[in-house]
Amino acid sequence: MVTIIGYKTRTKGNGESFNCLILQGGAEVHTSTTTGKHILNSRRASIVSSLDEEACKDLIGTKIPGTIEKVAVNEYPYQLPGTNEVVILKHTYEYSPQNEINFEIGKN
Repeated sequence: MVTIIGYKTRTKGNGESFNCLILQGGAEVHTSTTTGKHILNSRRASIVSSLDEEACKDLIGTKIPGTIEKVAVNEYPYQLPGTNEVVILKHTYEYSPQNEINFEIGKN
């Protein structure tokens, strides 16, 4: 299960706007390669939506079946939030539904 934790309005190249839902998976424990300490983290991904802003707001907190998977992609630069440090990433995260999903808008 993943949880809808928010949404963002984005703009296409032609100036038209659309909404993306922000999804978050369950908690995962990782071990830092530099300190050896355990870190609690969760994967996040976004999914394009044809819903309006009000419907997106109503979906926040809704759980939907599926997982967020790590997917290999071509290398790209990524600036770490809150810093000037840029790292090179070779992956992204994508939502993977368990099967076709149908649900009513609103919190479950």
